[in-house]
Amino acid sequence: MAPALRDGVRLADGLRLPAEDIACAFYGDLYFEKGTRSADLPAWDETDVEDGLEVELLMAW
Repeated sequence: MAPALRDGVRLADGLRLPAEDIACAFYGDLYFEKGTRSADLPAWDETDVEDGLEVELLMAW
């Protein structure tokens, strides 16, 4: 995320931000009640996509 942010700032006004000047805050946990999100879901990746409808949907996106 930091490289994309740094590039965007550089392209917008020529300012070059050092990586140590970038920080990200996370507030997602404030919007969901504790215990309502599933923490035990497996880590999905591209190998989990099945041929057929799933591939078609991903290609359309």
